[in-house]
Amino acid sequence: MISVLPIYIVLALGFWAQKRCRFDIRSLSDTAIYLLYPFLAFRTFNDTSLTREHGYIALFLILLNIGIISLVYIISRVLKYPASMRSALVLAGVFMNAGNYGAPLILFALGEEAFSYAVVIMVIQSLLMSTVGLYFAASGSQERGDAKNTLKKVFAMPVLYATFFGWSLKEVGWEFSELFHSFISFMADAAIPLILLALGMQLSSLTLNSIRKKELWLAIAIKMFVSPTLGVIIALLLPVDPLIRTVLMVISFMPTAANTTLFAVRFNVEPELVASSAFVSTLLSTVTLPIVLLVLK
Repeated sequence: MISVLPIYIVLALGFWAQKRCRFDIRSLSDTAIYLLYPFLAFRTFNDTSLTREHGYIALFLILLNIGIISLVYIISRVLKYPASMRSALVLAGVFMNAGNYGAPLILFALGEEAFSYAVVIMVIQSLLMSTVGLYFAASGSQERGDAKNTLKKVFAMPVLYATFFGWSLKEVGWEFSELFHSFISFMADAAIPLILLALGMQLSSLTLNSIRKKELWLAIAIKMFVSPTLGVIIALLLPVDPLIRTVLMVISFMPTAANTTLFAVRFNVEPELVASSAFVSTLLSTVTLPIVLLVLK
């Protein structure tokens, strides 16, 4: 697990910095979402060619999302949760850390060929998070309005347009200069560290009293047990290559994506719960993932 050690170092740095300096987390989150994350999305979709071979990977992620979102809606209806809590559980339970955690782990554990599939998963997951994730974050906002206003918030996010332009220019074969590529990479590379710093800062403001423990463990149960179980079932049912099936199974065991904390902070959707879920599930994954890899390899 040495490959993911930098993740914990940056989280710890953000935690320490917030304790000492008291940064405006909302402003940092807005910087990452509106300025840096679009460059990351543009580069991701501009560098990766999606083919029919990856259709089953997309189907896997879509079915997994639908399954977990449906479960969250049922639980929220039974427990009479407000929209903000329902959206927070969707953010914490549906979207896995397939990029800055999953991809390096798969490269380290399963090799270059498996890593190529992990990159495709990261691309599709990024698209789903930038649309479905943003929709639920906006719809659960305490400042929310009707469905039309919610959609306006989603379509106001620059990451959607960056994703579209990145993919479109890749498809038409547009060639960029080395200087332009350097600029895009320079901005994109800053996104993940800032996302992790914001998560660490958000965690520093948590107290035992501020965390709703019942909902936290519910989110953890969905992310660490229900989602992997459903993911394994879907992967086993898909007619895919054994290596792809293994990658899909491993990805389903990934913890909550750090990006979800940015969305939760931006739209004020139970940010303490989402940040706690990302942190706790990441810690638990240091135990569960080595076991999963040992079983599947």
